[in-house]
Amino acid sequence: MKRYIVFGIIVFVSIFLYIHYFSGSPLFDIPAMEYKLILKKDGSGVVTEKITWNLKKPFRYLSWRVSFPEPMDFELLNVKRLEGPKPLMVKEEKLKNGVKLKFWYTRSLDIYHEPALITYSFTYRVKNLIIHGKDFSQLFVKYAGGSRNSWIRKLRVRVEIPDDFPAPRIFHHPNFAESPSNEKYEFLFENVPPRTFVEGRYIFPKILSIPSEAKVPLSMENALGEERTYKFLSSFVTTSSMVYILLSAFLPIMVYLKLGREKKVSYDAIFEREPPLKDPPEIVNAVVKNLCGLPDENGFSSAVLEMIKERSISIERNHLKLLKNPGKNEEIYKILELLAVDGIVDLKNLKSQLKKEAKAIYDLYNSWQRNISEEVKGRDFIETKGNTITKITAFFLMIPGFFFLFLPSFMKGYEHVTILSSTMGLSGFLVNLLVLFLRKDVLARWTEEGRVYYLKWKAFERFITDFSLLSQYPPDSIVLWEDYLIYATALGVAKKTVSIMRKMLPEPPNTPIARSSYEAPVYAYLSTIPLTARSIVSSSTSAGDRGDFGSGVGGGVGGSDIDVG
Repeated sequence: MKRYIVFGIIVFVSIFLYIHYFSGSPLFDIPAMEYKLILKKDGSGVVTEKITWNLKKPFRYLSWRVSFPEPMDFELLNVKRLEGPKPLMVKEEKLKNGVKLKFWYTRSLDIYHEPALITYSFTYRVKNLIIHGKDFSQLFVKYAGGSRNSWIRKLRVRVEIPDDFPAPRIFHHPNFAESPSNEKYEFLFENVPPRTFVEGRYIFPKILSIPSEAKVPLSMENALGEERTYKFLSSFVTTSSMVYILLSAFLPIMVYLKLGREKKVSYDAIFEREPPLKDPPEIVNAVVKNLCGLPDENGFSSAVLEMIKERSISIERNHLKLLKNPGKNEEIYKILELLAVDGIVDLKNLKSQLKKEAKAIYDLYNSWQRNISEEVKGRDFIETKGNTITKITAFFLMIPGFFFLFLPSFMKGYEHVTILSSTMGLSGFLVNLLVLFLRKDVLARWTEEGRVYYLKWKAFERFITDFSLLSQYPPDSIVLWEDYLIYATALGVAKKTVSIMRKMLPEPPNTPIARSSYEAPVYAYLSTIPLTARSIVSSSTSAGDRGDFGSGVGGGVGGSDIDVG
């Protein structure tokens, strides 16, 4: 149960963080944005941005910000409100080669304006927009900045280039632009994710007629190489993320079909009225409840109850009296000796003794677990090859899933593929995480003998946890009630079995185990011994950038950033 709780928490946190990062602001989105650039023969340009804010919730202000690197020169020409309510005031903040505008719709931070649809246009001039390389020139501009935390549903771009300029080679980052008309330099970008810039790179043969102080130490071959790399990485990330999710999904299925499907056995009983075999309860606990793993605290408790039945220990209410070493499970008997005061173990007052002897008790408990586990392994009840292969593979496959998940954080300009790859990365990561949390017998399989053993004890478990069956077929002797309680404890269903017994027999059967189980949950007190020792020992142990403008992806200049508060 605990591992599934851990799995659930990890899944919830992963999905929450993913949605938080990619869903954008709940306050607003941008249903429409237009970017128009008129490039002049002198290398300057006039840009007009038209932005529509869809305010979904009450707000106080809108902001718009743009800046350019030197030696470009920025000048704001015009701001115009085209739609929506008029702001109470506009605050302008001069930036180095740029500006930030804040449109306030309330006079106090405690007051909010009602949701609205608001559209503004911004016009500005930028000098030295043309950037010269060694043997080429380029226009490299951002249509939208990357600090925005909202989606842009439609971004329309129009670039007008002088007729006497040579025809450019055009590249976009991200490269999912459509051409909605016959105009040469008109583009449409749809559903631009939050925190994603959009930029265009127009590469010309060197235009000697334009003097410009904006320079990059690149040749045309260097610039085109950057674009080839961008295209290759886009394809590679998409393909590899698809291969990753397919491998994560189908590998466990293939292993299950080959190594995990159970063999058919002849046993088909619905229930067993008596313990089907004479095995010690701790063995049953290790095989059936823990799937041929280590016995747990329920196995420990059932072994103590078996000692009570065999008269190695006596019990009266919450007190155990040590009588004689049973000759088996010696580690458990030694644990009880460490907890005893004058030969008596007070199950309700173990704290002081546990603190004093925690390390010794923990070591004895681990030794006992290993001994039982070795005995169980010797029976060859389960074939674990499929489980081992799949879980080792799943562990290592979680690493690329984690990598894909965070690709958008450090592959700016590749958002059109990294958002898809991060979705596949999260899905694959969670699939592999689920595989790690699967029960052993899902991908492993029982041998024929082990399968029959497991099914017989599960049939017995069904019987002792079903009121109608127990009522219809009550045990023939008082001794059987003791066996029921011992093996119910081993199988982890003692609480339910005792509850059914109380309904059938208001007074407990006249046996020490039955009486103590009615008077106090002795099986529960016993299980706290290894758990508390482990907790005490564990607590004591634990106390101990992107590049310059003009090159690479993200080298475009400008690009306004938008916000709402």
